[in-house]
Order: sequence, then structure tokens, then C-alpha cells
Amino acid sequence: MSVSRPAYDLLLACAVWEPSAPQLDLIRTRAEARIDWNNWLELVHAHRLVPHAQRALGAVRAISPPPVAEALMRETVTIAAHSLARTQQLASLLQALDRDGVRALPFKGPALSLAAYGELGVRDSVDLDVVVCPPDIDRARESLLRAGYTPRTEMSPAQERTLQRSFGHFQYAAPDGGAWVELHWRFAAPRYPWSIPAEEVFARAITVDLAGVKTASPDATDQLLLQLMHGARHQWERLEWLVAFAQLLRHARENEEVLIERANANGSSRALGLALRLAHDLLGAPLSPRLSALAGEERTAARAAQIVGAIEAAKFSTNQPYVFNLSMMDRSVDRARYIALSVLSPTEREWELVRLPDWLVFLYYPIRIVRVTWLRVRSLFVRR
Repeated sequence: MSVSRPAYDLLLACAVWEPSAPQLDLIRTRAEARIDWNNWLELVHAHRLVPHAQRALGAVRAISPPPVAEALMRETVTIAAHSLARTQQLASLLQALDRDGVRALPFKGPALSLAAYGELGVRDSVDLDVVVCPPDIDRARESLLRAGYTPRTEMSPAQERTLQRSFGHFQYAAPDGGAWVELHWRFAAPRYPWSIPAEEVFARAITVDLAGVKTASPDATDQLLLQLMHGARHQWERLEWLVAFAQLLRHARENEEVLIERANANGSSRALGLALRLAHDLLGAPLSPRLSALAGEERTAARAAQIVGAIEAAKFSTNQPYVFNLSMMDRSVDRARYIALSVLSPTEREWELVRLPDWLVFLYYPIRIVRVTWLRVRSLFVRR
């Protein structure tokens, strides 16, 4: 997809969720330029910013072609309807888990929409993410089965334990064709150092109302770090992730020292500096002197420039994720662990390639090594 500069500039202006008066003037000015509206709409879709764009243009009463305005309104309403349906499904699931004595915490999807924007209908989600503490995972899975959910893959207990050591979630299909559910016992796979232990997040959690159901939710700082972790893993290739980060930053601004301390503790200071730099450069997010110093490091500025260039060129596919993730890790020990676990930890892909009986599940580890080695060798020949 090609990117028209006026369309891109308008996209950035519309991405700010709570624009100031000068930002509203900027939206109005950029909307009056010669816009390739089809290109702009493509960008809006690619970055998941339909409700943001509709709200921004409506706030300044900007005139866009009727088909564009109608499409934005229709899709915004559809996203809100989908989000509310997902929220109802999530609330029912949380109630089922609670009845079975399992404390669960929703994140991403509707829960993030509420935390970042104060509204449930802003973010459209393909699946629903729920995390439980590791000791509760078996009871949580039994609860999902009783509620009619079915596992995406049929594995034996031995096969599941092998993947459970390497992964952080299992997927379940809804009984009525609703959204897929990802049941987590970690916020990310073990190879990522930024994954905050679930027990810590639960200990600091606040209580929120989600469609009439009282549920645990990460506190403002943990919510910000979880969004940071997600964006960093995917190289911030969608602007909506960054907009949500900027919104969460507003809520955590009074606790910036706590934010920096927690980022230092889980090795995500570099990732935090990059997110802050991107939020400031692309969305105009205000930063305190302390946060500006973190975002102003030379290495951070260079990495931010690369990401901005990729977004401007509409390069939405993740480029060299392993190299990028390594560059975001603060500590040498974390980088070594990441490399080792990326090579050694079996995934569902190995299970899909070879269905081994329980007494041979240990072979998934050498199969993983052979597969990763083959992929690496093949990529070298492809480059040539």
C-alpha cells in the first residue's frame, strides 16, 4: 500500500484521542488539504483507528466525501456493537470462573478499551484474553469446559505440560460461535523478560465494573507496562497500540517514579524509553523532564526513527522480530535466555507437524532445534 503524505499527516492528527484546542485546529487544517481519501481510509483501517478518525473529524465538523463519512460512521457503530457483545461474553466467562472459585483478570480487548479510553466500544477484538495465577490454571480450564468452551487443540496431559512450560496460554472456542478465548497463566511466553508475574499483577489489582460484573484489573502502572510489552513485541506496527499507551500514560503520570522502578525491575527500561519517544514524536504526548530523559537517549532516538520510517512507508509486516526484541532487552542475561528459549522451547507448530505419543513427548525438544536450524539455514539461502 502506498502512503500519501497528506493522508498520513491527517491520520496522525486524528489518532489523538483527547485533542487539545491546538490539536483540533491541526485536524481541521489537515482535513482541508487535498486528501486522497481512499488512501487515508486504508491507513485508518490498517492502524485500527476507525472510531478515533470518526470522532476526530466529527469534533471539528470536517467535510469528507459522503462515502467516507458514511463508512466511518457505519464501521464505528459496528465496532461498538462487536465490542459490547464481546464484553457480555467476557462478563459471563468471568462469572463462570468466579463461581468455580477461580480469580481471573481480563486484559487487552474490552478491558483495555475501558482502561485507556473510558469506553468499551472503542477497540475491536478478535479474541478475549483472561489471565489466572498458575496454580489455578487446571481449575480454570475445567471451568471453561463446563461453560461449553472447547480447546483449540486436543492434547494429552503430557503434551499439554510440555507446551505449558514453553507457552503462556491455551485457546478455547466459544460454544455459541462467539470470540475465541485465550486463557493465560503468564502475560507472555517465558522467553520474554518483560512479562510481569501474574501473582504480582493480582496483588496490585484494582476492581472495575465490566458490564455489571466486578472484576480485577491491572493498576494504572501495570496496565501501562502490559501495553508496553505488547507493543514492543510487535514493533509498534499499529498506531492504535501507541494511542492506547499514550492514554494509559495520562492515568499513570502521577506515578512515574513507580513506572520507572517497575520497568527497571523487569528489564524493560529500553522498551519504555522507545514507547515514550514514539508517543511524543507521533502523537505529541507531553513528557515530564524525567521521562523525556529516558526517551531522549541516542539509541532510543535511532530506533524510534526506524519505526516511524516503517509506519510512514506502510511496512506493516514485522521485520526481524528476534533482532528487535533483543535490542529492547536491558540485560545480557535476558538476551541470552531469550535466544536459548526461542531455540529450545517447543511450540504448537512442532506438535502440529509430529503427533508423538506421551512416552515420546521429550522428543519435541530436539525436533524444535532441528526445525529452527532448518529455518535459519533456508533463510540464508533465500537471501542469496
